[in-house]
Amino acid sequence: MPLIEVTEKQYEFLKNLQNEINTQDNRTTAKPYFFQVKRTDRVYGKDLQQGDGIAYIDPNSDEIYDEKPEEPEKETEKEKSDKNQLSLQLNAEEEELKYRDGGPVWKEKFEEEDQDFEDQDQDQDEEEEDKIEYEEIEYQEIVSYDNCFFTEKACLRHIKENKHHYADEEPMQLTYLNAAWRNPEMEMMFEFISSLKFKEGA
Repeated sequence: MPLIEVTEKQYEFLKNLQNEINTQDNRTTAKPYFFQVKRTDRVYGKDLQQGDGIAYIDPNSDEIYDEKPEEPEKETEKEKSDKNQLSLQLNAEEEELKYRDGGPVWKEKFEEEDQDFEDQDQDQDEEEEDKIEYEEIEYQEIVSYDNCFFTEKACLRHIKENKHHYADEEPMQLTYLNAAWRNPEMEMMFEFISSLKFKEGA
């Protein structure tokens, strides 16, 4: 009978691999099969033929959001009217009081209040200038399958060790089992690994 020489490390690897293949959940898929990492990437654009959803892009930074960011609350017409009325009232009181009962003090008071209104108007103008007009765009989700593993255990370990490359999902949700249909090499590999007989060294 032909013999194959392997190192202790290779011996333990093949022994553990055989155990995993023979005992793992095959998800009702016949051998040979292999596990892959399921990836979902997005392609953004306008007037996509098969759009899967809507996103919003900041034209200034090209940052993309799944939901349109909330805009600062605008000043209502009533708030504008009330502010204008108060400004007119202060102007009238200023004319009447700024030179009465210590004039300069009153004059200074009204000048400060006028400056406050000017500052508020300036802040409002700056807010209008900083307003972001988010653009609505479509996205299409492209599914692909990466890599190849004999065991689910090895696939999960790969995902956890390289999680920065994959979606923020549970690792188990990213594993995908694919059938190696009519693949003679994979058939022979599964047959070889599954039928190995291990004998501890004499």
